[in-house]
Amino acid sequence: NQVRTRRRIVLTGTPLQNNLEEYFTMVSFVKPNLLGTLKEFRNRFVNPISNGQCSDSQPQDVRQMKQRAHVLHQLLNGCVDRRDYRILAESLPPKYEYVVNIRMSPLQEELIKRYLERNSGYHTATDLFSTFANLLKVWNHPWVLMLDKERKEEERERQLLDVFIDDEEYDDSSLDGFIVKGSDSEDEFRVRKKEETDESSNTSRQSSVSKEVVPINGVSEKPPPSSWYEDLLPEDLANNIELSGKLVFLLELLKEAEKVHEKVLVFSQSLLILNMIEEFIQSPQGGEFIEGINYFRLDGSTKADDRLDFMKRFNNKSSVSSDRLKLFLISKRAGSLGVNLVG
Repeated sequence: NQVRTRRRIVLTGTPLQNNLEEYFTMVSFVKPNLLGTLKEFRNRFVNPISNGQCSDSQPQDVRQMKQRAHVLHQLLNGCVDRRDYRILAESLPPKYEYVVNIRMSPLQEELIKRYLERNSGYHTATDLFSTFANLLKVWNHPWVLMLDKERKEEERERQLLDVFIDDEEYDDSSLDGFIVKGSDSEDEFRVRKKEETDESSNTSRQSSVSKEVVPINGVSEKPPPSSWYEDLLPEDLANNIELSGKLVFLLELLKEAEKVHEKVLVFSQSLLILNMIEEFIQSPQGGEFIEGINYFRLDGSTKADDRLDFMKRFNNKSSVSSDRLKLFLISKRAGSLGVNLVG
């Protein structure tokens, strides 16, 4: 209220995340004292409306919520001008949605059959999410299972290195009490827990020292259990696009879109899928796309400046380079907010 003006206007989308107290602040800026003090507004509107929105709200609470919401709506008619998508409906082109069912490859069917046979029986909610995640990898392309396995192994090795390597706290001589030669192999070493001689040492460091047998390359002596899919996925299948009907369809869609000078947006919640799509579109059979010229990619690692630049260039239909842009790969998490692509 220290800003002195004859009139004030606030332009907003869905009012400030549907938060009533933020809504109160917005209205109070435009028309001070219309809704009283914040305490009065809470007692009169916020609390009754919130009480009626709970899953276990009583019928009288729901009735009171609707009544207070109606009163608030009428009270703000004179200063809030509501508009929704319907005012743009006539000027927007029609929206068409198509659901395409794609037949799985024989390998995908075999992998799903094996997984379900090995995991039949009672399942908790957590098990169902895990099942869905594994089957989702198969649906997109079977090799994603191997990519996910490699990623987990790399993460595991990093964790082992974080546990056993700490240059700031240990010197070379301190390893004498931790490492002795194993009896089974001259190339492997057994890590044993060092006898504690200093009562004031960090107890968390004690617990982090494992008794597991670890080779010098940082990988556990105990081999990982045999997975349910590795014998069906030899190395030569890594670049076989025919194993995924979805990716075959995507490449055909890109070809047809180019004929009619249209661009394609591809959303995925998996970075591994985006990586695989990139590999295929950069190959000769996929069109030899070049990042930054024929396609863009937006995920969590994309810098804010690059993000804005990609969207601006993708939406610019008048530039010469716009004709060569055909595709935008977008991570669902990174692209769920603040992305406006109309090109």
